[in-house]
Amino acid sequence: MAGAVVSAWSPQGLGRTWPLWAIGLPLGASLIRAIGHLGTKYGLLEVDSPSFAVLVGNTVSLGTSLLVFKWEVRPLLGVGNTNPWFVAAGISNALSVQFLNNALAIGEVVAVIPIVSATPLFTLLMTFLYFGRETITWRTIATIVLIVPGVIVVALSGGR
Repeated sequence: MAGAVVSAWSPQGLGRTWPLWAIGLPLGASLIRAIGHLGTKYGLLEVDSPSFAVLVGNTVSLGTSLLVFKWEVRPLLGVGNTNPWFVAAGISNALSVQFLNNALAIGEVVAVIPIVSATPLFTLLMTFLYFGRETITWRTIATIVLIVPGVIVVALSGGR
């Protein structure tokens, strides 16, 4: 939590260019994702198969996406050569959910999820290395310094 505060803090205040209600989108996504993690853990208590959990989750995701596309009246075709990137992202997502479900099958939710929440650190590093456009400021470093030890403490405590 401290890492998020440091990341957002500015002496001039928050200079936002987006409507205030938009903060509900990532917060809502986080809440829904947390509910999904708990649902997966409960499901794994009944059916001890992380792969089955991935299959069901991705199938439901596909059905939900199709309904959203139908509701928004959007075509299912990509533009230009973007489809291979979306396929790669889909494979990456499926594998990450497989690893997450394997971890949830053998570990406690309170120990697994904070470690998975380190995703922005990997995203920042890969974006910096691949695109070279990320600006790493003192706030970015302070955020990392606050988040990484917290993840390590949670991992070592095993959710106790």
